[in-house]
Amino acid sequence: MNATNSSVKVGDFLLGDLVVDRDTRIMEVTALNNLIDQASQVSNRYSRSEILVLPSINVKETQKKVDQLAKDIRELDNLIQATNWNTDLI
Repeated sequence: MNATNSSVKVGDFLLGDLVVDRDTRIMEVTALNNLIDQASQVSNRYSRSEILVLPSINVKETQKKVDQLAKDIRELDNLIQATNWNTDLI
């Protein structure tokens, strides 16, 4: 399988490079989702004198980035799967 991935070209890229790109984006989405989860947690204050915790990132913009990355991952995965179906293993 590695020999096939390192020799089959999809456009200007090798199939193996597309697989690595997809997996890297998946890791990035996972990290950003964890960041969003942490930044979205609400801390309960019992009085006005307690410290108010605010997120240090723009959650809305970060979620938009996650959504775009998820779309890119789906498109890459579709391209990889289509190439796999149309390519014989070496």
